[in-house]
Amino acid sequence: MNIPNSHAMNFRYQIGNHFNFGERGDISYVPIPKCGSTAIRDAIININWMYCSTIKYTRKYDYKTTDGPLAEDEMLFTVIRNPLDRWMSGCLQYIHNNISGEHGKITDMLNRLASGELISDEHTLPMSEFLKEFDTKIKYFILSPSVLPEINSYYNLELKSTLINPSSDPDGVLHPLKEISKSARFQKHFQITYAKDLLMWDSVQKS
Repeated sequence: MNIPNSHAMNFRYQIGNHFNFGERGDISYVPIPKCGSTAIRDAIININWMYCSTIKYTRKYDYKTTDGPLAEDEMLFTVIRNPLDRWMSGCLQYIHNNISGEHGKITDMLNRLASGELISDEHTLPMSEFLKEFDTKIKYFILSPSVLPEINSYYNLELKSTLINPSSDPDGVLHPLKEISKSARFQKHFQITYAKDLLMWDSVQKS
């Protein structure tokens, strides 16, 4: 089944969306932005798979269930990464998409981040929000250069490796972001906002 263009271009990161593939349609991937999701999507798009939407995103923080529950034998997996690294990558993506080259706006944003404000878009929304419909039956992989071979080995698949590139930093904000992330004020807000992600990350690392 081909993905409708609107889904492929605009909605592939909807909370709860997952790609379903395998001979019986019994393996699904839940994409999380800034966790290699574009590279993994590009890998699975070349094998027999279909698009499947379980949660419809209607507006910010408002979700509507559109499909029934997952099949009892359906295997679900996702890829996660260190929550702070993902947040910084998400900030770089936000700047690239919205204010790259606008130094006044970048400075203002950095000042707001330093005051404890956190950017909120699909690239920085907590990973746990993308998984809350599925997290009782999901396999976690950690983002790394070997994540596709690890998925292939676990599920006996033949996903073609694609390069997972680190976020670029043409505006030179990565160092300021790292400095901001060390402040007590930022850490307090971050630990509250991303509490579930931090627990999930710790648990997966230990498993």
